[in-house]
Amino acid sequence: MHRLLHSLRWGFPVPRGQVPWGADMARFGAAGTRTLTLDGTASFAGLDLYAPTLVGGSRDVIRVVMYELRTPPDLVDLEAQLGTAEVQTYANQGLASQVSAVWTWVCGQDVTFAVSIYAALRGAAHAGVFLSCEDARLAEPWVADLTADAPWRAPGSVEPLGVPGVEPCRLTDAELALRRPGLVRPAAWAPEGLWASAGAWGIADGRVTSVFREGERIALVHERTLPARGPGGASLRAEGVVLLVTSDPHGLDGLVAKLEARGATVILEVHYAD
Repeated sequence: MHRLLHSLRWGFPVPRGQVPWGADMARFGAAGTRTLTLDGTASFAGLDLYAPTLVGGSRDVIRVVMYELRTPPDLVDLEAQLGTAEVQTYANQGLASQVSAVWTWVCGQDVTFAVSIYAALRGAAHAGVFLSCEDARLAEPWVADLTADAPWRAPGSVEPLGVPGVEPCRLTDAELALRRPGLVRPAAWAPEGLWASAGAWGIADGRVTSVFREGERIALVHERTLPARGPGGASLRAEGVVLLVTSDPHGLDGLVAKLEARGATVILEVHYAD
């Protein structure tokens, strides 16, 4: 394997070394997006780091890196190291805000490496580089937690949710591990329902489940979306993580009453579908 290919699959370069994929954004002092200045690095004009932000409570691991380059890269040399690129060209009027061509490589099904050639000088940059790592690679440290042995998996009690139109979580295991940390696979004896076992309780939608300790103070948000231009629906979340979704705007009302009886604090948010 060429050195560059191995390097990109392992991590991404920064001014003083290389950072592995999946590094915590907090390492750079901010969550979500972080812009770094590459002072003293002749080839780089700037660097942006991005973490998944699709759902509140997401793990702030770095997924996307974007570089601004002061000098265009040697595309012939890159093809010699990474193989033939997929090339897209774009017609434009030579404006700095436009891209004239994008060269893209997929490195071992893990990392996408793309070079954008600007039609004219954009600030201090002639080109940009976009690196993106796949969710499956980033989620490796946590995917096993979805089905790990735990005391609450011992058989317990389960009662129907009584929620019409329940929509099981459709995220892949990797997306779930990154964007909804704290949700796991339901125990076999409780694929859907309000369950309790071994000092724990939770809500299972048939695909994933939440787990709370008995006596733990829980703050939940009940979002009710009333029909407008869209059909509406309802969801329940804790600390930004979505636990349950239904297509019925009032479908969670009965369950919420049960949860409040368990001591949970539930905040209602109502708005209209876009």
